[in-house]
Amino acid sequence: MKDGEKLDYWAFRCRDFLWRAVGRWDLLPAPTGELSGDLRSSPVAGFSAEDVPKKIWLYWHSGEADAPPLVQRSIASWRAHNADWDVQVLSRDDVENFVRLPHAPEAYGSVAWYSDILRFHLLNTYGGIWVDATTICVAPLDRTLVPLMKSGFFCFVAPMRYRLMSTWLLASTPGHPIVQGWIKQFSAYARNRLSPHQYFIAHSLFRETVHRDPLARDAWAVTPRLRPELSHLLFLNPNHRMFFDEMRSLVWSERVIAHKLSWKMDFDRVADDSPLFELLGPEIKEEMRVWQAARD
Repeated sequence: MKDGEKLDYWAFRCRDFLWRAVGRWDLLPAPTGELSGDLRSSPVAGFSAEDVPKKIWLYWHSGEADAPPLVQRSIASWRAHNADWDVQVLSRDDVENFVRLPHAPEAYGSVAWYSDILRFHLLNTYGGIWVDATTICVAPLDRTLVPLMKSGFFCFVAPMRYRLMSTWLLASTPGHPIVQGWIKQFSAYARNRLSPHQYFIAHSLFRETVHRDPLARDAWAVTPRLRPELSHLLFLNPNHRMFFDEMRSLVWSERVIAHKLSWKMDFDRVADDSPLFELLGPEIKEEMRVWQAARD
C-alpha cells in the first residue's frame, strides 16, 4: 500500500470510529419521513422510478438448488408477487456472466463482503432491485416499492444510530450517482484490503459517500425515507406474544414491502402459534432441520 493510500485508509478508519461512537447525524441529511429536498431543482431530477428496470437480483453462494428452504421460499415469494419482473438468482459460478469484479469470490474475506460488492456493481451496470436471499416479498413491487423510487434510488434508512441505511433491499437506476459514489469508495477501501475491518463496512462507506460526494449527497437528500422496523418485527420478536396481534396484521401487509429474516434462525425455538409460521408455513421447522442435518 502506497503512503498516500495508507494515510487515506487510516483517516477513513478514524472517521469511521468517530461516526460509530458519536453518531454525528447533524452533518448529514436528516431522515424526515418524507422528501427532504426539491426534486425539480435537484441534479438528479433526470432520474425517476420509470428508469428503474424491472429486474430483481438475489444471490446465494452455492446456487438456488443448494439453498436452505427459507431461501427457496424467499425466491419463490419474489417470483410469485412480481410475475412481470425478471428475477435473477445468481451464484458464485455465474456472476462473471453479468459483471466482472476485481477479484474471484474466494479471494474476499467473507461471503457477506463479496455480496456487498456484487450488489453495487449489478445495480450500477443494470439497475433494478437487490434483495437479500432471506427476504420474503408480501405484495407486488409496483404497488409497494416503485412509488418510493422518485429519485431513482431507494433503501431503508437509519436502522441503528450509527448506520444511515440498510443494504438488504436496494433499488436503483443504472449508473445512479449514489451507487457510483459508493463503488468509488469501495474501490478505494478495497484496493489493498480484501477483508473489511468491521462487518457493517458497506454502511460506513455509504455514509462516507454521501458525506464527501456532493452529487451523491444531493441525490440522498431527495430520496424518500422509510424505516425498516416493521420488516424486522417477525425476525426480532417471533415469540413475543404481546406483539402477536400486531405481527399478524403485518404478515401480508403492503406497509412492510418485505420481511427480513435469517437462515440462521433457530426455528425449533419459535412457538408453534407464532405469526412467523403464517408467513412461512409450519413445515419450515422440519424442512430447515433436515437441510441442516444433511450438512452437519
